[in-house]
Amino acid sequence: MLSKFKNILSNLNSFILSISSIAFISSISFIPSLRAQPFVDILNIQYQRFPGAPYDSANASLITEQVTANLFLPLQLKNKDVIVLGSSFDKFRFRYWGASDSIRSKTWLYATSLQLGGIKQWKDGKWSALMLIIPRISSDWKKLSKKHYQLGGVVLFTYTKNSTLKYKFGLYYNREFFGNFFMPLAGFEWKVNEKLNIFGVLPGSMNVEYKLNKSLYTGIAYKSITTSYRLSDSTNNYYVREGHRFWGHWQLKGFINYYAVKNVALFAEFGGTSWRRYEVYKNGRENKKDPVTEPGSFYPVYRNFKNGVFFNVGIALRVRLEN
Repeated sequence: MLSKFKNILSNLNSFILSISSIAFISSISFIPSLRAQPFVDILNIQYQRFPGAPYDSANASLITEQVTANLFLPLQLKNKDVIVLGSSFDKFRFRYWGASDSIRSKTWLYATSLQLGGIKQWKDGKWSALMLIIPRISSDWKKLSKKHYQLGGVVLFTYTKNSTLKYKFGLYYNREFFGNFFMPLAGFEWKVNEKLNIFGVLPGSMNVEYKLNKSLYTGIAYKSITTSYRLSDSTNNYYVREGHRFWGHWQLKGFINYYAVKNVALFAEFGGTSWRRYEVYKNGRENKKDPVTEPGSFYPVYRNFKNGVFFNVGIALRVRLEN
């Protein structure tokens, strides 16, 4: 059984290497975090926790937990173009404590999506293009209706300058609950030397990865998130917006990846946040009732709160493209 599994991983590794110009959407929630990277995760499962973060205006705190699963399946055609199939699932749990524990509340948000598209390879080998359609349900999953659905997509071009440097640019779009959201994309993938990789697509993410040995990698990473979730009520006009209106929700973190066996990565991350908030809007206007002074206000867990720290652990079926 173990021998068969190793053969599958070996074949998978050879296949992925043949499409090494691929750009992979590694974490879709919020704004999908678009990455150019020296590896591909076929399956990625992770748990993230934000310990109690105090609100800006009250003696209250919020603990957030997130479980994420991503699946990515490439299918190569005879002409070396690639069909891309993927899916993702996110579950958030919010636990809120009011002043002197006088108010307690918890709630959940969910996001699930499909990624459908392909990668077009030009004959000269210098250019390729990733094109995806991304249908998504983003809500509290109560009383689902057409108002809980979103539709987005991405076009990302890659220019291979040489064996160590690739440039990437394109456009991401999603029909958020606060309106049409367009994000120009620009990034690169740079293999500085045998140990150091710098890669990312801004404004979504940027990563610096250093190889300690064949089984251990470490580094720092930046990620920006902007997204929205529909809330169920009698009109379905309420929604939660994550992140600052302009800047989104920023994360800066350190990470360590350990390859227990080839193609199976265990990872841990620790970092801090900026502009992290979950605020309720209705028809484009923020619901500004204070959950402490007005206990009957709508969804007291969703507020603007102070920056804090987080940690993240997970496991991935991962194929490194330089191996």
